Amino acid sequence: MNIIMQSLRSPAFFKTKWPMIFLGITGLGLSSVSVAATPAENEAVRVGLTKNIERIEIKTATETFIIERIRDPAHTIPPPFDKTSRPCPPYCIQPIRAGAHVETLGELETISWLQKRAAGDNVVILDVRLPLWRERGTLPLALNLPLTQFQQQLPHLLERHFGARHQGKDWDYAAAKTLVLFSNGPWDPDAYEAIQILLAAGYPPERIKWYRGGMQSWLSFGLTTVQPQ
Repeated sequence: MNIIMQSLRSPAFFKTKWPMIFLGITGLGLSSVSVAATPAENEAVRVGLTKNIERIEIKTATETFIIERIRDPAHTIPPPFDKTSRPCPPYCIQPIRAGAHVETLGELETISWLQKRAAGDNVVILDVRLPLWRERGTLPLALNLPLTQFQQQLPHLLERHFGARHQGKDWDYAAAKTLVLFSNGPWDPDAYEAIQILLAAGYPPERIKWYRGGMQSWLSFGLTTVQPQ
């Protein structure tokens, strides 16, 4: 599958040649590419991921993704994510926690799980939005399983995608995958509701992660998205 990277940058960025050095960053376990500026570049605006991490390279067996921020400081959040207010219900502010022992992730933690997924760990990145939303762009390596499928086809998802096994009326989650769910943002209930469905089915909460900020937050930081084919 070919993925088109949406890495928008300012025209000035293409006029510079950034020497790359590879670093291993501890703490979050992020493997990164750090950029060392030359004297001529010292006056240029730098937009890194953190103070010490310029960008992050994520490799799979067949693809390479570069997670970085748009380097144009005048760039703004694209529509429709530039809105501050939506009708509530249904688009209400979601709680900070989706359940006991369900971890809420920020951007750096989400990137760390993307790296684990790329490395072959037992992880699924789940975009639970409708395909029409996903077509606007999504996170690298994300599998699109809309909330409606959780509501209507949960047994199928558990067995085919999440590593659970059906045992009579019960489920065996011994080999269940770690799921990282996201939707459009803190105002979008879809990921939260999908997590509630999983918890009600007995899915281990410690194997559920919630990127609460979703696409709204991801885009607000100017982070790399991919266009599904």
